[in-house]
Amino acid sequence: MKTSQDLKLDSLSEEELLTEMSLGKISTTVFLKRVLMNLKKIEDESIRNVLRDMTYMIYVDSLY
Repeated sequence: MKTSQDLKLDSLSEEELLTEMSLGKISTTVFLKRVLMNLKKIEDESIRNVLRDMTYMIYVDSLY
């Protein structure tokens, strides 16, 4: 079953699709950097490590 998001991607040209993918990668890279900078402010090391690992998982997942 196709969703509205799938239909939008199907109608894009190859160049438009590559542009969308590049913008997505850039935005998640910016997100990763901002989260990692803010994690330095958390004093509890175990919580900081969990949030850092979750952030990396979100980043890696967004690359697919």
